[in-house]
Amino acid sequence: MDAETRADLRFKVRRKVSEYIEKSSLPLERTGPSEAAVVCPNCGQIARVTKLPFEDHYEFWKCHSCGEEGDAIKYAMYHLRTDDEEKALLDVCRKLGVNIPALATITAKDLMEK
Repeated sequence: MDAETRADLRFKVRRKVSEYIEKSSLPLERTGPSEAAVVCPNCGQIARVTKLPFEDHYEFWKCHSCGEEGDAIKYAMYHLRTDDEEKALLDVCRKLGVNIPALATITAKDLMEK
């Protein structure tokens, strides 16, 4: 996946933490209109998912026990137990129904000419 496609997909999904958690069938407890509680994927303690009041889809998670925090992609990296950000990004996109552009292909003839 090229850098531009990756950046575009990342922008579309990174702030949708609670939606990713729900679609992944992971435990999520709504604690208020702009907050939820989840299991920290790093230490297993309670982490908060906070939605900023001025932007509907700007969410992030933060664990007060271990200090880890991040977006949906970082949560997916922990959940999938991977350091591969692209793998986590693709998982988040699939779960949220975000269209992933097909990979660019090249013919053998074009490759030989390069």
